Amino acid sequence: DFNTPPVPPFDTSASVASRAGCDASPVDASTEDGRLTLQSFVWPDQLHRFRLLRGALEVVRAHPVSVERAGAAEWTRARLAETADGAATIVYHSIVIDYLSRDERDAFETAVAEAGAVARDTAPLAWLRFEGGKDSYDVTLTMWPEGDEHVVARAGPHGDAVTWIGWS
Repeated sequence: DFNTPPVPPFDTSASVASRAGCDASPVDASTEDGRLTLQSFVWPDQLHRFRLLRGALEVVRAHPVSVERAGAAEWTRARLAETADGAATIVYHSIVIDYLSRDERDAFETAVAEAGAVARDTAPLAWLRFEGGKDSYDVTLTMWPEGDEHVVARAGPHGDAVTWIGWS
């Protein structure tokens, strides 16, 4: 049907063995102060974004994750050295690259590429990111050991109006 937009393949299963994150100035979303701080970043007339944030904060409450105070490159390099057979490692970030200095960005991208170069079928690496692209904001996926890279979706800057493209 030409009128039905494509959707991601949801008919698969996965389990999360562990999750972790870093930020140069992390906000602890598990505390009332942290939640208020995050809500203060949303413009008061953007009720839809407030609802989305509140939903995300409920997920944090149900599934807490440690966010360490660290630079992206150093932290990522250390975590990618810990990969194990039998599990895929996924590096994910959203609207981060433009906030890194050129040196930090280069070091971060090098850390991911170097880990990708030694990825194996039994310990693959995926780099999933939502960043500004040429004409839109792109969801880009790079998969190693092959190193194949594809823009799999496009969206507005706040993740709205997502258009799924898929892995071609």
